[in-house]
Amino acid sequence: MKRKNIVTSFLFKDGKVLLLKRSDKVGSFRGKWAGISGFIEDENSLEAALREIKEETDVDSKNLE
Repeated sequence: MKRKNIVTSFLFKDGKVLLLKRSDKVGSFRGKWAGISGFIEDENSLEAALREIKEETDVDSKNLE
């Protein structure tokens, strides 16, 4: 099995946490509830987390507290 680095982020607002149901098309944990996650590409973990948040929610890093 090839090792891949991933990042997972959780967004909180007003005492609530955003959980997303994983697609049936992904490679792991299909249909399970999770935070926002994805592979770390040619970037550091913070950059990957911000990219994934933008891709999955359309929330830009300037709108995160």
